[in-house]
Amino acid sequence: MNLEDRVKKVIRDIPDFPKPGILFKDITPIMQDFALCQDIVEHVKNQIEPLKIDGIAGIESRGFLF
Repeated sequence: MNLEDRVKKVIRDIPDFPKPGILFKDITPIMQDFALCQDIVEHVKNQIEPLKIDGIAGIESRGFLF
């Protein structure tokens, strides 16, 4: 199974949270899968490594985890 499918498999949909009409995507199950976390970080690293970036800022509430 490719990385995208693995991620989609574990992300939970929480309908009507925090209010009706919103579909919340809960990424916390990713944190329970150490290998998946490592693979996500490695994938992001491989995507940005050629850009020679000096730093990354996680500016949204959950993105800082990666």
